[in-house]
Amino acid sequence: MNQTAWESYPVADWGGDHARAWVALSGSHTKPVATVALFNLDDRPAKLHVTWKQLGVRGSALHDLWSGKRHPTASGITVSLPAHGSAIYRVE
Repeated sequence: MNQTAWESYPVADWGGDHARAWVALSGSHTKPVATVALFNLDDRPAKLHVTWKQLGVRGSALHDLWSGKRHPTASGITVSLPAHGSAIYRVE
């Protein structure tokens, strides 16, 4: 993913001191493929939610790149992460 992305950026003004989101865009510029990583920086488990608008991408489903599962979603990404946990998804 980091070798094929033509743009990547942190999501500004989201997550405060306890969470981060990062977006990487690959594929063609006319039909980009977005990959999103979420990070829980807290010492406690956290439920994180970030919208498509906040991420700057469009989507209707997520492909969890660790489990291989596909998750339909309307508004963005919602995930429960353990302390210092992370998740990574390809947006579909």
